[in-house]
Amino acid sequence: MGSKRTKSQLRDVTDYRGFESFCHDLMALCGYEKIVPLGGFRDKGRDAVHVSQAGNYITIFAYSVREDWKTKLAEDLRKVRYHGHDCDQLVFITTEDVSAGDIDHWQAEVKHEFGWKLEIYALERIATLVDTLYAELKRLHPNIFYLDATSLDILDQPSQDTSPKPIDLHRYAEHILNAFAEWQERYTPLLAEYREFELYVVSTSPFDTQRVPVLQVSHLAPAVVLLGESGAGKTTALWRMAVDLSNQLIQSGSGHLPVLVGLRNWSPDCPARQLIQNQFAAIGAGYDTIEEELIGGNCLLLIDGLNELPHRFDHRDAARRDLQNLLDAYPGNQYVFTCRTLHYDPQFLTQKPDQPLPCFEIQRLDRQRVEEYVRRYFKNNVSSADDLLAQLELSSDHKWGEQASFVHLARIPLHLQMIIAEYECSGQIPPNKAEMLRTFVSHMVARDRVRQAARVGVYAKERVLGRLAYKSIENDYYLSLPRSFAETILAETVQILRSQGVVPTHISAASVWDEILSNNFLAAAHNDPSRRISGSTPALEWLHQLVFDYFLACETIRILVVPGTEEASQLRGMLFAGIWDQPCQIALGLLDAKQGARLLGILVRVHQRLAQHSFQGQSEEDAAILADAVIKRFTEGSGWDEEMLEKISLALPYVPIVNGLIHCFRTSEEYKRGWIAKIVSRIARECHGSAGGKRAEDILESWIANRNEIVRFHSATGLWERDPGHAAFVLRGLYNSGSPWVQDMVRDLVDEWGLY
Repeated sequence: MGSKRTKSQLRDVTDYRGFESFCHDLMALCGYEKIVPLGGFRDKGRDAVHVSQAGNYITIFAYSVREDWKTKLAEDLRKVRYHGHDCDQLVFITTEDVSAGDIDHWQAEVKHEFGWKLEIYALERIATLVDTLYAELKRLHPNIFYLDATSLDILDQPSQDTSPKPIDLHRYAEHILNAFAEWQERYTPLLAEYREFELYVVSTSPFDTQRVPVLQVSHLAPAVVLLGESGAGKTTALWRMAVDLSNQLIQSGSGHLPVLVGLRNWSPDCPARQLIQNQFAAIGAGYDTIEEELIGGNCLLLIDGLNELPHRFDHRDAARRDLQNLLDAYPGNQYVFTCRTLHYDPQFLTQKPDQPLPCFEIQRLDRQRVEEYVRRYFKNNVSSADDLLAQLELSSDHKWGEQASFVHLARIPLHLQMIIAEYECSGQIPPNKAEMLRTFVSHMVARDRVRQAARVGVYAKERVLGRLAYKSIENDYYLSLPRSFAETILAETVQILRSQGVVPTHISAASVWDEILSNNFLAAAHNDPSRRISGSTPALEWLHQLVFDYFLACETIRILVVPGTEEASQLRGMLFAGIWDQPCQIALGLLDAKQGARLLGILVRVHQRLAQHSFQGQSEEDAAILADAVIKRFTEGSGWDEEMLEKISLALPYVPIVNGLIHCFRTSEEYKRGWIAKIVSRIARECHGSAGGKRAEDILESWIANRNEIVRFHSATGLWERDPGHAAFVLRGLYNSGSPWVQDMVRDLVDEWGLY
């Protein structure tokens, strides 16, 4: 039998996502080794699925923490049948007590009505399994089995202290300041000459619009999330907070201990508490000493990079539970988490059940601050400042009003610094973000070439680092990875490049490795325990997510755009919105229009949301060129494909696509114009109120008088929201005097829309 404590803990579950993870682990131990988690919102009655090794027996899993377990079971059964899922057995897991009589009754009912076998794991059965066979589940899920937390060995490194010794605050503060100086030195290629930006944050809550200096964000709530775009200054802000507190410790001997933790080094073997401990290794502070500080609420925990956690479901969920446990175990401390805006899930961490942490987003620089920064940078060269601002078209209201204009890249601090660095080298600003990164990478290689004789060029390094970035994602690493893994991938890639003549045969993999480390794209952790992905595995770290994304973009192009690449189908299966947004956006910017159209078509077929983010990230000029190329791909000559043209236009219903369709309409044969009008009409109806929808309505107003009656029909339907009276007048005229075919179209529309 299960213990009273275990059953009480299971009854008190409030973290449903944590309970799902526990159920997945329990079922894997109970013989369903190939269980595939599916849970979440809109899971269509399935939390997980398991297919037998022979592929001929499918088990669906449904989990419940509701008291009305019978209602929940009935709902899940109906959902599974309604959605037509293949099912031979349904396993239902509930935290309620279920009698043997109820189990027999439900098993017979399910077999009779649905034809499926039903297996029920109720409270007593679950608790017994946990207490007698699978006690390790308590260690893996302390968010559920919280009463046992003090007896669980959740860290690889147990306490060695017999009595806690106080921290040498002055020594620790000096350590932080030295680490900051090292960080600045490492990031010099990105930061150029280091200068501070005055950054502000605003709450993501619509009820709070007050701007607050970013360095004050830790005072806004006990635990906050700091959001921002890549390069917005999230990590820099955390370092600045750590430096300010360190200076306070040196000057006054009191204050919060700043603890800056990079989540890129998180792993199941190196959880958050161990990452915190690693920050004090340099001063020899023991586990019990730091535990006392945490329990006493004496720390400001600066936890950087929620978006840099592993992306495999089980590891990411384990990381979520680990961080939630950290919040719950040490509630007296202050916390600042950072995350890229696009990647953040408000339900990832909570301060109470179903109460997300307050979020604040770093605002882009405004026009005045961009100009002030440029003029301050070129304070001894006014003409250069004027010229750079003119090239950015900072004073153009039109460019400032277009969110895709290049000038808005300069509103992101890191991008502005890169733009300045490129301007200082060439006197010109790059045409887009992708070219900005390409030039930056070339400058890093060229700068290093001055110091030593380079043996391989930029292209070879792009191939090697692109491969390393791709293989990192494939193996669930991200911005931090084991050195041994990186060396293996590099050696394999160099061998391939030798066979292709890209790398000379006399160049060793070790030589290429040394050059890449010298270029500073990657940095070795050496003996720094704070930069390890586990207790004993030396790690490499990418210089910045932007650098990683650039090389991943290069490999994405090679695999998806170059014909005949074997890994194309595998990469298509890996693509999803979030981690691939920026690499795909960069890839589109690196390609010419024809190749970009090919890649964009692939993205639309594979993941529509990813295609949208990638397309919207292009500059105004590039988006227009790309839209024309996409439309030409499906309309020119024998390549006419109205089905794909409609699909891609509705997937990307933005102004550049609408403008491209308008141009295509003007140059197309008469019989094709009806198809184009139909697509523009759908954009107007389905995206009413958006910029693309408005542009579609504008052109339909001129097409509604077209001599082509099919064009008039679709123009009227597209203008129904804007001007229903005029649209009805045109449709009535078509019905009374149009061709039989058009009359049928009007009649079908009347039936479909209920216009009687």
